[in-house]
Amino acid sequence: MKFKQLLPALAAFIFLAAASQEVEQDLGFPELTVSRDVVSFPKEASEDTLSFVATRSWTVTSDSKWVAIDPDHGEPSQDPCTVTITVLDNSSYDREAKINVSIGFTVIPVTIAQSGKGSIDQLVIYRNDFDKEAAPSSSPYPYLDKSDVWKNQQGSGIANLKYHAAGTSVRNGSNSNGSYSDYDGSGLNNLFFGSGAAFGLLNLATNGATAFEFSFGTEKYDANDKTAPFDTLEMPVFVSIDGTKWAKASYKFAGTEAGRWNIASGSFSVPENTATFHVLFRPTKASCYRIDDLRIAIPNEEEGNVTHGPLLDFANGETIAATANIEPGASSGGSGEGGGDTPANAIFYHSFKDNGQGSFTVNDVTLPSQIAKIWTADSQYACMKATAYANSTNYASESWLISPEIDLTAETKACLEFMHAGNYFIDISADVSVHISKDGGVNWTKLNITTFPEGFDFVSSGKIDLSAYLGSKVKIGFKYTSTATKAGTWEIQSVSVLREEAGGSSGGGDTPTGESITISNIGTSLTWTATSDATYGSGYTATDATNGVEVSYFKASGSSNPVAPGASDAYIKVYKGSRLHIKFTDGRTITGVILTTSSATYTFTVKVGTANSSVDKTAKTITWSGSTTAFEAVSDGGQIRVQNIQLFY
Repeated sequence: MKFKQLLPALAAFIFLAAASQEVEQDLGFPELTVSRDVVSFPKEASEDTLSFVATRSWTVTSDSKWVAIDPDHGEPSQDPCTVTITVLDNSSYDREAKINVSIGFTVIPVTIAQSGKGSIDQLVIYRNDFDKEAAPSSSPYPYLDKSDVWKNQQGSGIANLKYHAAGTSVRNGSNSNGSYSDYDGSGLNNLFFGSGAAFGLLNLATNGATAFEFSFGTEKYDANDKTAPFDTLEMPVFVSIDGTKWAKASYKFAGTEAGRWNIASGSFSVPENTATFHVLFRPTKASCYRIDDLRIAIPNEEEGNVTHGPLLDFANGETIAATANIEPGASSGGSGEGGGDTPANAIFYHSFKDNGQGSFTVNDVTLPSQIAKIWTADSQYACMKATAYANSTNYASESWLISPEIDLTAETKACLEFMHAGNYFIDISADVSVHISKDGGVNWTKLNITTFPEGFDFVSSGKIDLSAYLGSKVKIGFKYTSTATKAGTWEIQSVSVLREEAGGSSGGGDTPTGESITISNIGTSLTWTATSDATYGSGYTATDATNGVEVSYFKASGSSNPVAPGASDAYIKVYKGSRLHIKFTDGRTITGVILTTSSATYTFTVKVGTANSSVDKTAKTITWSGSTTAFEAVSDGGQIRVQNIQLFY
């Protein structure tokens, strides 16, 4: 009888179990997909939602106390799950946290980004791991004024930085991340102090602060006494506010064992209203000491328990001659057509390839919550890149990339030039612009960009006149805007303020006269073959037999390899730094050349010997006059797409 009573209950249990298995089977393979990988918040306390699909039981965990998730777990489903993310008010610097969405064996991290009072990186006045490129691994080691492989400086105080060096070489050996190191050093290069050696940083900006902390990796290895310990008295660090009197800044070395790398750290203060200061390493014992991973920063008051270093006694400091003898700028090496070294006549120069964002700052006027940053340092394309396109969506935005202060008070002429590229705009000239401020960024005046890019080939902006701002200290602002309809991508590769007038050309600009011949659509009307020149390297050449003209172009000092015209290209691409050759095959003298380009974007100065051409961007022409049997011109401003050639003889 009891057995009969159990049968209905057993049948119900089997039915429910089967139904449960059927639901589990409907969920298919384990799946976890999250709608976005970044959730951005303003600095105020606020909340937002995150959606995801989890076909197994799920949890969401946070690694930060200022982020809360509700609910933080749930059951499997093929339908989207939604959790609410809440953040506390942020009175400190910009911050990020991670939350992990997990189904056990699969975990997807999501970044929680919250704005604050700016990037904490602004507190870093100077940092350098000296690892721009590897120094030679054996003698002769280069002195600092003979190589720039150590110039990897960054920081918010380096706009007017200069270096002092004597008897100091850059080394790749006994590195700070090797078996003789007790801290997590960067390795690759370090600085070695020989006889009478010194290394100084001059004109570091205080950014309004009076208290500073500093640290550096260091090692003492005395070949004559391998047991000699590190001695801070033998490795003094000096600070000066006038470049004449130098006070010692005390520090502690964390190591105890001879011959091993470790961290040294200290702090100091300078008087109120100090605008700049200098730091000098000047060991008293030769060929024993090295340094690496140098960092100077403003203490982060938000961390609490910050002890400011002592106010240094500069009045009774040592008198030391430490003058600037090395410029801070490092050769950029370039990328595509935007490369090149620091201009010799530069008042200010910054390469985003070598130095990343450096001391430039970002002001997000309108930042969509779906985007963590609009301006980012893009190492792949060697530039600062701005875009408000994310997750296959266009967002309305406004964001500024702002230069450090540039001093034009003592200059008699100046112009601005920058290399930029851009794509996916409806009208790039309406969405991006450059501005200048004489009052620290309170008020801005729009400048006229001569040339806009037509894609992701870097081109020069043209030389923009700054004569109205001579006698002032200025900031340059690059303004990016977008709409929910279209959000393009703008890239800035380098920024120069030059000691020259906006025209920048002299000579070579008279309109040629006399007899002439014209070759039109040279990219398609001539037959091009690969060739090579002993002086200028690889290139392409073509001959117009009807007019008796030979045209060639070669790589020369250009950073991009030459390319043959495409099947539909009516022009040839002469990259920046490349060499264009034109001659009559019968030896006739050329008295003038007019090059017509495919568009104003690709109309730049060419230099023939020491003479520059004249440029008419409206007519898209480049004009030179003179006398030569072989016209040899170097592309001076950017890529030139030569379509028609008119030769005068």
